[in-house]
Amino acid sequence: MAAGRRWRALVTPGIMLGVLGYAIANFAGVALAQFLG
Repeated sequence: MAAGRRWRALVTPGIMLGVLGYAIANFAGVALAQFLG
């Protein structure tokens, strides 16, 4: 979306936040699976 709107300064932070979100969700999912399973 940032690239489409030509907000070049926000492309890298957007990608970094997306990767961070995946990392946190992955950790939370593994922890939940260990807790429940």
